[in-house]
Amino acid sequence: MGAHATIDVNDIVSAAIQIVREAGWDAVSARRIAGRLGCSTMPIYSGAGSMQDLRTLTKARAVEMLETSQRIPRTGNPALDLAVGYVAFAREEPKLFHFVLSEDGSPRPPSPEESMRAGRERLIDDAPKMGGILDSILKSVQGDFLFRSWIFTHGLAELVASGVVEMSDEEILRHLNAAGAAFYAFHSQEGKA
Repeated sequence: MGAHATIDVNDIVSAAIQIVREAGWDAVSARRIAGRLGCSTMPIYSGAGSMQDLRTLTKARAVEMLETSQRIPRTGNPALDLAVGYVAFAREEPKLFHFVLSEDGSPRPPSPEESMRAGRERLIDDAPKMGGILDSILKSVQGDFLFRSWIFTHGLAELVASGVVEMSDEEILRHLNAAGAAFYAFHSQEGKA
């Protein structure tokens, strides 16, 4: 490519995503991206702006990837799919998972409440398939129950992403189901006290 090459910002972000996947954000540089795209560093800066701008764009793409993983229907229960997708993303993309959670003012993964708002829309769409459990799920995904569930889910995801434990989708689902049942039972009893 010549000195005046124009590189699409999506290609720049895709190259940055690949580098993060391999070695984390600290390995990302305009020179490394330029090497992957076969150009000088000038099109990288003119296409993506500063390295902080590129970090923001790259993190937004990684957050989209996480959210896509959370939207995959895996269990027949959209609320549970959010949790399984979160842990599965951590397992499949450990460096991107840690990048998404890094503190820097860039886009963040959705909070438990934001995830559940999106999940509620899916629950309502799936209501005819789910029968009477819809009301139970909608009532249970609030307050302390949601927070406890998210703590467990995030902890499991971190263990998987860090390589401390290896889990198949079935094992992830089994652990999330068991924890969810325990939290729901505790939440139900706590409400009666």
